[in-house]
Amino acid sequence: MSVEEELRRRLAELEAQLGESRDVLNAIYNREVDALVVRGPGGDQVFTLEGADHPYRIMVQTMAEGALTLAADGTVLHANAALAHLLERPLTELIGSRFASFVGDEHQESFAALLRNPSAGQRCDIKLQRPSGASVAVRVSASPLNLENLPGMLCLIVFDLTEHERAVALEMQQQAAHYREQFLRERQEELERLNGKLAGANRQVMSLYTELRETARKLKHADEMKTRFLANMSHEFRSPLNSIFALTSLLLSRVDGHLGSEQEKQVTFIRTAADALLQLVNDLLDIAKIEAGKIEVRVGEFTVGDLFMTVRAMLPPQLITPGVELVFEAPEGIPPLVSDESKVTQIVRNFVHNALKFTDRGEVRVGAQFDRENDAVVISVSDTGIGIATKDHERIFEEFTQLVNPVQSRVKGTGLGLPLCRKLAALLGGRIELQSAPNLGSTFSLRVPKRYLPPADERARPSDVSAESAAQREDPAPAPVRSFSRTTVLIIDDDPAARCVISSLLDCLDCVWREAPNGATGLRLAREIKPELILLDINLPAVSGREVLHLLKGDPEMREIPVAIVTSADLTEVERHRLTREACAIIDKSTLTREKIAELLDRETARHRASEQSSEPGNGDTRCYADDPEKKTEGEGDEESKPETGTDRDEQKESTV
Repeated sequence: MSVEEELRRRLAELEAQLGESRDVLNAIYNREVDALVVRGPGGDQVFTLEGADHPYRIMVQTMAEGALTLAADGTVLHANAALAHLLERPLTELIGSRFASFVGDEHQESFAALLRNPSAGQRCDIKLQRPSGASVAVRVSASPLNLENLPGMLCLIVFDLTEHERAVALEMQQQAAHYREQFLRERQEELERLNGKLAGANRQVMSLYTELRETARKLKHADEMKTRFLANMSHEFRSPLNSIFALTSLLLSRVDGHLGSEQEKQVTFIRTAADALLQLVNDLLDIAKIEAGKIEVRVGEFTVGDLFMTVRAMLPPQLITPGVELVFEAPEGIPPLVSDESKVTQIVRNFVHNALKFTDRGEVRVGAQFDRENDAVVISVSDTGIGIATKDHERIFEEFTQLVNPVQSRVKGTGLGLPLCRKLAALLGGRIELQSAPNLGSTFSLRVPKRYLPPADERARPSDVSAESAAQREDPAPAPVRSFSRTTVLIIDDDPAARCVISSLLDCLDCVWREAPNGATGLRLAREIKPELILLDINLPAVSGREVLHLLKGDPEMREIPVAIVTSADLTEVERHRLTREACAIIDKSTLTREKIAELLDRETARHRASEQSSEPGNGDTRCYADDPEKKTEGEGDEESKPETGTDRDEQKESTV
């Protein structure tokens, strides 16, 4: 039961008791009874007429609520102690006063209406004023006293609403606390359920994360293994291909005799197939090195005009068909580029190669422009070929991707050229742009900075060869091919085909040569025959070529013998720099020719002659080059090395083990 309901019940009981008392008082006042019997806890008590109103007076005086009797004009005839306490006034001040004087101004009208129209159970809420100026909210219940000689008298019961409001506020607080506790309990239960679900989701996420991390680790390991495999297999891939190139070159040059037309055709097919395979191997290795971050950018200064001449010279004649015109526009107003010429050439050559393959008629035009705003050079290759749909513009840059079209069925490719070009362009700080539509031709453009800027972590590293020194190099005239009779050359190589090719080239130069299939045998022969030149491979079983070179230069008897590195290994710039400290030359097997060996022998002969003519030892001029004769670096002087007397040519062509 609420406080409001309890208050109403209590008020009803008091009104009933008041009504009963009024009836009794009226009977007593009208002399209708002589005595009263009052039943109580102590038993029945009989009161005479003179004392019959005593218990009712006691009841009124001991009531917790205020009670008073008003005359018809509102004068207080009687009041109990509870009312005096409520108004904070003495009873003597209340008796005889006008009760309306204690009512607040805002409730005078309501109280006057109560006095004008009294009826049993009528009530109103008003505020009474205390002497301190404070007001107290009360509820007044009026009941008329129907006395014959005192008409208009009223009996008022005054309830203190302040306590009622406090009780109501307390009840509301308790209910609010109850609802809050219930709400918090429900929220706690909901949070526990959500925490349980979240914990389960976290476990699943952690499981997926662990699985993804393990998958990423496996993928990274597989990628590293692929890169390592390709890098380690570069020599194994290139060595037999270089041998095929060298042997077919010997056959086509007819060194060992005449070739029939059919034989020449077959050897040409072999060389073409080897060329395609070598290109595939080189593309795979380049992509692997770029992904591994091990490819080097060799910066030098070059012009776009020279680049166009190089690209034109590198194109196979059979690639240019009669119905297609290849046009190289003369570059005008384009400054020299300071970048990696070989990589830019590789990109442009691939563009031209693809344009010629996929163009049946019309033209392929190669041009260049200078973007002054971005300080970049744009080299474009446009064709009138089949074109590429917009949806395939990105697909063609995916590895091993080839589009399905009629032309594709008759041309061969691996799908590695364009992906490699994009990676090389990004490596140079540039990008590749494509404009193409079906049957409207294509335009591939390379946008590369005029001056290459290495990444921030590489700019502090010194470069072995500066761009300025590279720009100052001049292409020397081809060395004359002449006979070097009685010049002894030692070949140290584990590949019989490579030894056969080198010996054939030396045979054409009329040199005396010996062969060693491994490093140990090579060291022994070098000590025995003291050759004028040693041609050394790097990848040797047991004792590697690097160890052989180190041992040769560490031996006082053999350190004056010039050693040229002849290898198919893909050496880094750092490896080349280290080898050139002890080797007189570094030559790639794929570029080894009779002219290059003759030039090397000429240079070493001149060095020996200069050493003999010098009055002071150690003043000889030793130069080392790598792959091409123009890449020379100054070295320390060598003392005179005496040539060994040659033997019979039949004995010289036998392989010594």
